[in-house]
Amino acid sequence: MGTMRGVLYVAVLTIASSYRRSVEVPVEYPDEVPDTVQWWLGGPVQWRMRTYALDHDIHVLHIGSEEAPADISADFASENTRKHYGDVLRSEHEVHIPDTTPSTLSRAFRREDLTPRYDIARNFVLWRPDDAAYQTRSRPDEVP
Repeated sequence: MGTMRGVLYVAVLTIASSYRRSVEVPVEYPDEVPDTVQWWLGGPVQWRMRTYALDHDIHVLHIGSEEAPADISADFASENTRKHYGDVLRSEHEVHIPDTTPSTLSRAFRREDLTPRYDIARNFVLWRPDDAAYQTRSRPDEVP
């Protein structure tokens, strides 16, 4: 569990939304729970995660494979996020994670002024903007 390492790019948005209900409302973070766009950059397969605060929904997209590794940088993640979400982008954070031990993760998130709430999936780390459990509750028709 402690051997996974990488960079988690976290974009905190100014909205809370529901993909399933097609609803979007403005939020005042940190008083209200925002949506996020996140990129896990570590290993040959990299991941893009989009959280939807109103339903605690998450869409996860893998990029690359063992045979055809992805080479996405935090700069690319930031540029792509700004292109698609620039009008609702509140803040960006680059969380450098040398390992996934609880103490290391806590320090890494705190360095970026993010509360250390996270989930460790088999292949990526996800930052949670609140204490709720995020899981896939809807399926995107197409990738934004």
